[in-house]
Amino acid sequence: MTGKGRNGDEPDENSRFKCTKCSFGAFKTGVNAGGTIASDEFANNPQFQLKVNEEQTFRVEVMQPEKEDGFALGIKLFEAPRGMGFPADCDWLNDNYNNAMRDSEGGDGPFQFGTSVDTCYTVKPGTYLLLIHCNSEEDENDFSVAIYSECPIGIKSAHI
Repeated sequence: MTGKGRNGDEPDENSRFKCTKCSFGAFKTGVNAGGTIASDEFANNPQFQLKVNEEQTFRVEVMQPEKEDGFALGIKLFEAPRGMGFPADCDWLNDNYNNAMRDSEGGDGPFQFGTSVDTCYTVKPGTYLLLIHCNSEEDENDFSVAIYSECPIGIKSAHI
């Protein structure tokens, strides 16, 4: 899998991202290929609980191997309320889908076709839910998620 790496579009010497965490998994039909919010299986998509101790900007990159029948990848980040269970269930995701955090481009998270999708978020200390999703419950492929941050971030995963 290839992506932009730690620096994204920034030159190496200007990188503010000093920490990297990676996770690997695979979208599998009937297991964790949850598709889009229109699917009843959306909550089965891979989820990551992020614990942030300092205000900072971080970049999330989701990658998949190139293959002929590749598919779109999406990223959503939500502020997790105190006491929220993990992983989030379908009811919580449906109720909060339109409250996804805005990324550095002002969008609510990218969703695009290709081998790599990435975005940046600026966050305050707290707990966050990162959800990556595919286009359909039938999509199958390996994936990796890389989080490049200014300071260490605690990460817990589900459905990978």
